[in-house]
Amino acid sequence: NKFMLMGCSAMTAITMASVMPAIASITVIHQWDMGASEVASGNGNVIGQLLPSGGYQTDLVGGANAVNLSNQVSGAAPYSGPIYTSNAAPGNTVAIQFTGDAGQSLTSTSFFNLTSNFGFQLWVNPTDTNTRMIAYNGNAGSDGWGFVENNGQLNGLLGGVAFVNGPAITPDTWTNLALVVDGQAGTTTLYVNGKSYTTINSVP
Repeated sequence: NKFMLMGCSAMTAITMASVMPAIASITVIHQWDMGASEVASGNGNVIGQLLPSGGYQTDLVGGANAVNLSNQVSGAAPYSGPIYTSNAAPGNTVAIQFTGDAGQSLTSTSFFNLTSNFGFQLWVNPTDTNTRMIAYNGNAGSDGWGFVENNGQLNGLLGGVAFVNGPAITPDTWTNLALVVDGQAGTTTLYVNGKSYTTINSVP
């Protein structure tokens, strides 16, 4: 199991946090700013093309850097992979664009074993309404949690459990998504642009 970012979209500012619902306190445990603090994050540069490290997105809090594995996929062109773009979400200056090419992904070898009292938030800007993964922690068919484009919607997904239905995809529009799991209540809520959208009586 891994944490993976992929798809035909742009992403900015991904945050993972532990949440204590009773006192409403939040502790950020992982944060990837998707280019804003990276070397060589100029518009159009391919992640890994100019970085001696081979290209990765620094986890600013938890140390679980997301590595560009695109060049390790059989048949991938040299330096193929997601690129930096200045078409960023509100309040940001840089995003990462995934074109949907075979093998384009950012992956952390870490698997975050969070199943209760946590949140996962990101900005996403899909370019179409096709079905694909956006960001996922685990095996989407059997465990874990994350976000997917499915049947023309931006949905949360608890692998092997349920979808958390979200809004219809509006291509080329930035949307802020957050998935919040409340272990005490046994619920998972999808927030869209800061507002509660769907709550289901299930947890990962």
